[in-house]
Amino acid sequence: MNGKNSKPYAIMVFGVPMSGKSQFAIRFSRKFKAPLLNFEAIPGISRKIFLSIVTQVADSQQNLVIDDGIDTYKQREELRGVLRAAGYRTVIVWIQTDVNTIKRRLRSHLKSVERAKSYFDTLLDQLEAPEENEDTIVISGKHTFEGQLRTVLAALSK
Repeated sequence: MNGKNSKPYAIMVFGVPMSGKSQFAIRFSRKFKAPLLNFEAIPGISRKIFLSIVTQVADSQQNLVIDDGIDTYKQREELRGVLRAAGYRTVIVWIQTDVNTIKRRLRSHLKSVERAKSYFDTLLDQLEAPEENEDTIVISGKHTFEGQLRTVLAALSK
């Protein structure tokens, strides 16, 4: 994924819940044997401790995949600062999926239409789409992993 003398990548996976971002992050990290850091997977962890973990893992200079914990510009900028200080090139992979598919996945996951709608609306309000100055690759959460992978690798090779 990166050449012999180039900076390692930190792939920051972004998207609404049930868009397919965690599945992409897991498969991408396995494909490239890259550590996967997931803020949401550690219940009760503070942002400060998560950033400390990122700093320690970044010392490895391996490509990294980060899933969750980057819902706002401020969170992404804070994480980018830590990663850039460690010598990383940061890229956001934005997983986009249509609203009806996300709501269907949420209904299936939460077993309730009302809970799904409330959960979706709450989380959607918290998200801030990447800005134009952020290095972002957009992929579909409905495409196969192989198709997503081709898109990401093509964009990274530019």
